[in-house]
Amino acid sequence: MNGIERRENERYGSNRVEVRRAAPRPPPLPPREPARVKVASPGHDGHTFTCRGSLLRAFEERAAQLGCSLDWLFAEALRRTLDEPVDEPIAVPSVEAPTRVRTTAPLPPPMPRPSADVGAIQLRTHTSDGTICEVVTNGMVIGRSESEAGLLLVHRGVSRKHARLERREHGWVVVDLASFNGVYVNSMRTRCSPIVPGDVIGIGPFAVTVERA
Repeated sequence: MNGIERRENERYGSNRVEVRRAAPRPPPLPPREPARVKVASPGHDGHTFTCRGSLLRAFEERAAQLGCSLDWLFAEALRRTLDEPVDEPIAVPSVEAPTRVRTTAPLPPPMPRPSADVGAIQLRTHTSDGTICEVVTNGMVIGRSESEAGLLLVHRGVSRKHARLERREHGWVVVDLASFNGVYVNSMRTRCSPIVPGDVIGIGPFAVTVERA
């Protein structure tokens, strides 16, 4: 014991704590290389298989127990596998995607339309010249042709012969006469649709209301 240690022992007594440095940890072992098994026959290059992880460790333990090499053990395992009889071919289970069935709520029944009145009807529309009321008894053409239209609607958005009202057995219908901007009944475009009092026929920028005569 040198002089410094003697003085420290006299100063701190038996409560002195001796600090020792831990030995350095050894470097980690390199990862184990997988074993590669090559199976070949005369005239063929053969195939190479890779064995690693728990399977490789199991082969190494069995080779140590038998006192043989890994190559011999791999070859023996393959030979015994091929010698075992197979009663039925091995079926590989297939996973099919679940079938999705899309269900839709049933459509509500269509709202019944009021019973058609085969009597005369009246058409009411508002123009820049005022309100036009026209009574229809048998049939009428709506358009901007002064010579052919019974209900005259002068506007460039209205065709010369835009639509025709027809009186049929079960009531009145409006027919689109191949107009450029179409015919609308209650905001729904149509080519031929029954009409009853209360319906609104859209002809260009005009709203024609169907009323009882």
